Amino acid sequence: MNVLFMNGPSQDKSDRLFGLPTSLLYAIAPSVQAMNNGLLDAQYYPTVFDPWVCTDENYSAVKDALCSIVENENINILCVSSTYDDVYPILRLLSAVKQKFPETVIIVGGPHFDELTDLPEYRNEAIGIDKPVDFIIAGDGEILLLELLQSLSRGSVDILQVARRSSGRGWIYDAHGNVASVSTLLNLNGLPFLPVELSANQHRQDFDIFMQGNEVVPTAQMIAMRGCPEFCIYCSERKGLAYPNHRSIENIMGEISLRKAQGYGAVFFDDSTFGAYPHINDLLVELRQTGMQFGCLNRFDRIQTPDVLEKFSRAGFTYMYCSIEHFNPKTLNMMGKGQSIEHIKTSLKLFEGSPIKLGVPLMFGFEYETESSIKATLDFTAEWAAKGAIILVGQSLLTFHPGTPEGKSPLARRIISAGGGFNRPYLHTGYPWDQFEESGFYHHKHVNADHVAHIAEWSNDRLEKVLIRNRQSPAYKGKEKNNTASIE
Repeated sequence: MNVLFMNGPSQDKSDRLFGLPTSLLYAIAPSVQAMNNGLLDAQYYPTVFDPWVCTDENYSAVKDALCSIVENENINILCVSSTYDDVYPILRLLSAVKQKFPETVIIVGGPHFDELTDLPEYRNEAIGIDKPVDFIIAGDGEILLLELLQSLSRGSVDILQVARRSSGRGWIYDAHGNVASVSTLLNLNGLPFLPVELSANQHRQDFDIFMQGNEVVPTAQMIAMRGCPEFCIYCSERKGLAYPNHRSIENIMGEISLRKAQGYGAVFFDDSTFGAYPHINDLLVELRQTGMQFGCLNRFDRIQTPDVLEKFSRAGFTYMYCSIEHFNPKTLNMMGKGQSIEHIKTSLKLFEGSPIKLGVPLMFGFEYETESSIKATLDFTAEWAAKGAIILVGQSLLTFHPGTPEGKSPLARRIISAGGGFNRPYLHTGYPWDQFEESGFYHHKHVNADHVAHIAEWSNDRLEKVLIRNRQSPAYKGKEKNNTASIE
C-alpha cells in the first residue's frame, strides 16, 4: 500500500492561521511509526499534501497537484484531516480523485469534522455508496486509523474488529452506513511524538511572536493535555466533546528534548487551556531548565495572582493567548464561559509590565449582544493594547459548530439546513466577512453584512495596529503565491 496524508485546505483566501497540521500529525503518528518499523505493510509519501487554500480561483491547480501525486506515486490510500468549514473543497477534491482513481481508498477525520458524524444529515454529506469517502474516523483516531490500515493491508475490513482492537474514545463509519465505536482511555504517553519531518520545513518559522534579534525562532507545537475542563456552549473542545486527558511530565519533556536537538528554540502548547494541566507547577519547573521560549493558549481565570504569572515567566514563557471574547457579564454567563469580567481585569493588571505578552481573541455574533456590549469589548481591549499588555487581537464571528450545544440547537439546525449544509462554498466572502475568522458559514440571523461591517469599522478604528487579520494578511499573500498547490 502507498499512503498519502493530506491536510484540508481553507476556503478563506484572505488569510490562514499558520502552524503545523497538528491534528493530522497526531492522528497519523502511530501509523507512520508502524510503517517505519516494518510493522505495517505500507509506505507513505514523505511529505504531507498541505495546500493553503482551495477556492474556485485555484481549484484546478490544487486538484492537478493532488492527482499527480496519486498517479505518479501509485497512491492507493488517501488519509485526510478536515475541519467542518473545509468540507466543500475537500469533498470536491476527493470526488475528483475518486472519479479518476476509483480504487483509491479515502479515509477522512479531523477536528470539527468529527462533529459532522454526530448528526445524520451532516454525515450523509460526506459518506455513502455514492460519495467519495470510504471511511470516516471520529474522536481519538490514532489507533483506529492504524488498525484500519492494518486491515486494509490484509485485504479485508471489518470495522467491528477494527474497533475491538483499538483504544481511545472514537467511532469508525463505512460507506454502507455501518458504525463501530470504541470507548476506552487513550494512553497519550504510549503514542509516538508528532512526525514533524513530514511537514516541518513549511512551518518551522510560522510563529514570529518568538524572535531572537531580527530572526524568527524555529517553533515546534505540541500538547500537554487533550480537551478542556470547561463547558463553553459554542466550543468543539468543551468537556463532553473532547474529554480531558493528559501526558506525563516525563513524556512531555522527552518530546521537548527531541525538538531542541532538532534545532527548535521555542515551543507553542496547543492545549485548549494549558493552565489546566493537572501538574502545571511541576511542569513549569522542568521547562525552566530547557532555556527555550514558550507560548500557550490559556485562560485569564487561571492567571489571578502575581506568583502564578511569575512561575510562567521564569519557565521561559514570553507569550500567551487568553480569551476576552466578549466583555459583558451577561454574554459570558450565557456562553457558559466560567470566567467573569473581574477575572479578566485582575489578570490584565498582572500582565501590564510583564515580559509575557498577550494575544486575545474577541468574539461577536452572539444572539444577545448589543451595540453597547460590542463597543465596550473593543474599548476595553484597546485600552490594554495601548498599555502594551496586548500585542495581538484575533476577531471571530460565532459560527455554529455542528456538534456543540449551540450548533445543535433547533434554531442552528434550521439555519444550517436552509443554507444547504456544509458541503457547499462559503456563504459569506469578501468585505466585511474577511475581517473575521470563522465568518464564512452559519451565524445567528442578526449577523448580516451591515452588522458585521459596523463591527469591522469600530474594531479597525480602535485596534488596527494589533489586529491579527491585518498583521497576517501580507505574510499570507507570499505564502499563497508559493504554496497554493504545493505539497511542502
